[in-house]
Amino acid sequence: MKVTRSTAKDGNLLPPAFNLLHSDVLPASALHHKEHRLRHPQAIYTVSLARVHRAFVDVLDSDDELRQADLTDNGSLDFKPTALLKAQEELLEAMLSHIDDCYHIFKAMTPSMSLQDPNPFADRWLRQVKHPTAEKFTQAVEPYRKSLETVLKVIQQGWKEQASEPVDAA
Repeated sequence: MKVTRSTAKDGNLLPPAFNLLHSDVLPASALHHKEHRLRHPQAIYTVSLARVHRAFVDVLDSDDELRQADLTDNGSLDFKPTALLKAQEELLEAMLSHIDDCYHIFKAMTPSMSLQDPNPFADRWLRQVKHPTAEKFTQAVEPYRKSLETVLKVIQQGWKEQASEPVDAA
């Protein structure tokens, strides 16, 4: 499936969900965010997407610093990877958080239900109430979630190893 976006057709280059979640598009009867003490679905999406965007820009900025780094006399790069690794870590966490925020959007559009033991996690709550599309969403995003989590663990393990290395006193 080819997805095309244009400012002339769509008004922006954001994902289509942005336009679908707009308060002028969603009927009030579809909204239950106040019952769950959540933001409006478009607000959840906008804040979430802004975090991903900020993190992506930080990765690009750090990558630009790497590309502009000079070589030292011994031929190595004069570049400390800390900022780049932190930016990459934040991007991965922001992307994982975006998936979680999508579950909150589902929840914000699902009527509140009386449950004996409601799960505080949106994805699990949606399973409890047998949301009609949440399981399909989970199946669709699970490969992405797993790959993001794998890369994030590698970066975090690198931080642990770096922290345990002795500091060179030279």
